[in-house]
Amino acid sequence: MRNILLILSCFISFSVFSQNLLLNGGFENEQTGWIKDSTTDYQAFFIDNTDFNSGAKSLRITLAEGDTASFGQFIVADINKKYRIEYSVKTQDVRECLFPFVQFTKIDFTNVFSLYLTPAGVTDGWETNFGRVSVHEDSDYLVFLFVFNGQGTIWIDDVGIYEETNTDYNNYSVKIHENANPLKNLFQSNGIDPGNTDYPIFLQSFADLGINYIRTHDFAIAFDHGAIVGLEDQSYDPFDPASYYFHISDSMAQNIYNAGGKIFYRLGQSYSYDPICSMPPEDPQKWADVCVQIIKHYNDGWNNGYHYNLDYFEIWNEPDLPEFWKGTVQDYIEMYRCAANAIKSYNPELKVGGPALANVWDQSFINEFLDSVVTYDLPLDFFSYHLYYLPNPYQFKLTNEYLRRKLNSFGLYDVELINTEWNTGHFNPAGYDPYSLDDAQNAAQVVSVLTYMQETDISMFFRYSFRNYWFGLIEENGDLRYSGFAYKTFYDLYKNGDRVFAHGGDTLGKSIIATNSDTLIHIIVTDNSSVSQGYNISFDDLTLEVDYLYTIYRIDENNLYEEFTSGIFNYSNPQISVTATPPFVDHVIITPYYVDVETNKIKNSNAYIIPNPAKENVNLIFDKCYENISIKIFDIAGKLIISDYFTSSDKICIQLKDIKTGNYILHYETETDRGNLKLIVK
Repeated sequence: MRNILLILSCFISFSVFSQNLLLNGGFENEQTGWIKDSTTDYQAFFIDNTDFNSGAKSLRITLAEGDTASFGQFIVADINKKYRIEYSVKTQDVRECLFPFVQFTKIDFTNVFSLYLTPAGVTDGWETNFGRVSVHEDSDYLVFLFVFNGQGTIWIDDVGIYEETNTDYNNYSVKIHENANPLKNLFQSNGIDPGNTDYPIFLQSFADLGINYIRTHDFAIAFDHGAIVGLEDQSYDPFDPASYYFHISDSMAQNIYNAGGKIFYRLGQSYSYDPICSMPPEDPQKWADVCVQIIKHYNDGWNNGYHYNLDYFEIWNEPDLPEFWKGTVQDYIEMYRCAANAIKSYNPELKVGGPALANVWDQSFINEFLDSVVTYDLPLDFFSYHLYYLPNPYQFKLTNEYLRRKLNSFGLYDVELINTEWNTGHFNPAGYDPYSLDDAQNAAQVVSVLTYMQETDISMFFRYSFRNYWFGLIEENGDLRYSGFAYKTFYDLYKNGDRVFAHGGDTLGKSIIATNSDTLIHIIVTDNSSVSQGYNISFDDLTLEVDYLYTIYRIDENNLYEEFTSGIFNYSNPQISVTATPPFVDHVIITPYYVDVETNKIKNSNAYIIPNPAKENVNLIFDKCYENISIKIFDIAGKLIISDYFTSSDKICIQLKDIKTGNYILHYETETDRGNLKLIVK
């Protein structure tokens, strides 16, 4: 493929007409405004008057095997604005896939940063994809670029870039007594160091994040075949205990189980600069025999081993990438056949699967693999895949749905879907960039992705990774990163209780999710990229004799899970209204207090106020002396009026001279007690 940016440099004007910042996004003016390129000597680009998503035309591209075509436009990028991007696509008989990109460039068209959108492989008719992007601060232009690798035909229509201008508050509703679908446990991760007795902070972080399975990939290569039996010398006897070196992997396995986790074993090799690590095994059956002996070591105690009851075994990692697999698709299938059959022969109850694809839209690999599974009746308990994505977290859900349709098309209805690597950070084809990997944007993406994936049939969802200098949830010293705080926030909500009805999210990264227990209500609101200035939450089924105290903990560019605000709502005032600038994550923790309507006193409370009604001051009196007392007074709209702190007292006097006449709620907390009291100020 020729360099599209060199061609773009010849197109030095841009247009803004209507709301779409792209010129001729619906191809109603034929191919006007679009920069096109292809490797074929024949015509590749056509205007189709018979098949389109809207309007009367679309762009059709037909390629032969080995050909590539690209087309795109650019606009001047404003770093102070956010843009919504969209396009509609339809495919037919594609062998590989369509890659949409958003590229940020300097004025000389030097590439600053690249985002890839969801690729298109096989579509179910016309499909429309959306996303939002913030402009990279070092860029002058935003390029919307499509790269199609043949063979096959694609249609493109309704391509658009729109400035986001709607600053209205987002509106949500929650029904705290109406149960929704149960929450999925999606707290799984790749290594490194899920728990280490030399670093207790890792153990605490592991527990805080609720991780139950660790995938043994990139795990300091301890679990690789090469680390256990070696690669260069293939003369070993796979059934001889002396052929195995388990010292490093045993130590790390013990760390995982000491931390409360369980191993999801990836059989094969981690990435290495040494090409021998990506070569197919010389003897696939011998390689499979090693797999079984490794399992026996960890499940049956073989070779001074353990009884860990490992149950999931994934065969290799990303064999569709030459960095991990130098063989053909058929080479991989042969290795998979030997290993899967050997594992099932040893213990049919174990779950075996793969192929941990990096690009599930590349039809050349996925179709051949699934066809072989069906044709030769190969064991496949789960299909695993990877996804790294930024502009729209909803695409995680759509990708999983695409894969379910793909498996169903081969009759594999009962095969589990497992994502064994995911992250929401930017992906730059020119190399990884720290931009957005540890910031509020990534935190918001974490929560919205976990929320969207609740509505899929995915079985496990392995974050990449627990500790990693690019993608980690924690720092090298064990401190939580932005993504780690977001992950923990979601785990706290998950632990709280049953999921309840929460409505108002969209398919662009704005989400809400809630749980309710006997004592607390947890709500997480997130917005990854809109320009809204805040949000409202209305509550439709509140109990009349209950006051609800809420505290909001925020993750944004100024707060790393800090208390942001608090307030009261109730039957008479059933709404929370909060200012917020995306990207952000708000964790709303609500405590209901059941009030005795005759005494205006919290039931089972150990405190009362006198006088009530009060004028210039009011006394808060306890049944005993407390060392630490915090008080907050809210008006009936839930606005915080007074916040104060006292020590070592059983009676405190609160000044009210600056408070207007009206009804208020006084909330107190001590080291052992907390409650709400109704206060009337005359």
